[in-house]
Amino acid sequence: MDFCRLLRYSREMLFLHTSDWHLGKSLYETSLLEDQRFFLGQLTEHMQRQEESGEPYSALIVAGDIYDKAVPGPEAVSLLSSFLSEVKCTFPRLHVFLIPGNHDSAARLSFAADILASQNIHIAADARRCDIPVIVESNGERAAVYQIPFLTPLCLSSSSGAMLRRQDELAGEACERILARHREQFGNLPCVAAAHLFTDGSGIELSGSESGFAGNVEKVSVSHFRGFDYVALGHIHRKQSCGSSSVWYSGSPLPYSFGEQNDKSVLRVSVSAGHAEVEPVGIRPLHPLVRLEGTFDSFLNAAVSDAVRNSYVEIVCTDGLEHEHPAELLRPRFANLLSFRMKRPEGEGLNRTIEERRKVVENLAADDYGVAFELFMKELYGDSGELDSQLYKDEKALFEQIAREAVLEELK
Repeated sequence: MDFCRLLRYSREMLFLHTSDWHLGKSLYETSLLEDQRFFLGQLTEHMQRQEESGEPYSALIVAGDIYDKAVPGPEAVSLLSSFLSEVKCTFPRLHVFLIPGNHDSAARLSFAADILASQNIHIAADARRCDIPVIVESNGERAAVYQIPFLTPLCLSSSSGAMLRRQDELAGEACERILARHREQFGNLPCVAAAHLFTDGSGIELSGSESGFAGNVEKVSVSHFRGFDYVALGHIHRKQSCGSSSVWYSGSPLPYSFGEQNDKSVLRVSVSAGHAEVEPVGIRPLHPLVRLEGTFDSFLNAAVSDAVRNSYVEIVCTDGLEHEHPAELLRPRFANLLSFRMKRPEGEGLNRTIEERRKVVENLAADDYGVAFELFMKELYGDSGELDSQLYKDEKALFEQIAREAVLEELK
């Protein structure tokens, strides 16, 4: 390593930022545990190469949704346990930060947290302790790392004692507490935070597998993160910055829907006071996700490449004909065929995925709940004459009333 590079890393600390592992997830009833095990192996190998290069990581940050379910299966728990054991045996000085996301149970994830903290595995489940940092030391450098778990209504109160419900209010309160504590006690150290939420940062792009929030109700202003040297975010599955070089989503390490790209990564982050430099580290999927379009006969007779044979496949049939047991007929040629669907004629809208259709309805309807109801019913039933019935009109009126009441309750 040349002298200039050595000098640069003597002033900076290296963090590895990842999120949204969703351990235990299945895709069309196919377990992804082996795919996730393959990813974790690559993560360990990358950290080992960094160690051998003389530029070891100071910390690994996993910004939420470690598990796919609040009550994860035993295989998923075993996989995380094995990974953490291997990491601590291989990198005993490494700090590991885990925060619960909206898919996790904070109470279950934080089991034995006090004991694990003594091994530099830090699991933060209590939002009220978000302003208590972990001081990471490496090669004579120090940084303060704060953890903001997924914020649920009423988990924090304002300075006046009012209980907070909305995500933006909660995140603002958490950041205000952290920055006040940091300025008072640790102002000479870089300020790093991990959080699991949905920001309104410019250019945010969603993937197909996020369980997106309705409208803009749950968005958090990226302005709350001014004053942090780096913010490691989770929840959005696409890697991206949030209109700031210091606020990033790492994205999920694997594609979890056929609408996502396979170019997944984790983030190598160099942090110093007032500066963060982010570099993606590519992750190779065990089974890439491939969507193929064509006629049924073309798939029944065409040669299958090795790349497609090793991929999870969704086939979109374009011939408009109904086929009896199509997946069973195609699976001898496509062993990893997970999804088969028909592509409807353009304009019907039924060829879109559920997520895509929901976005279309939200964009067209804006805050007009009646329009949203009409679009939804048309998506389901087309231009059926039933949509002119009195029952339909009554249901529409009831939907509008319930939607307005829900929004008013959310704003309280």
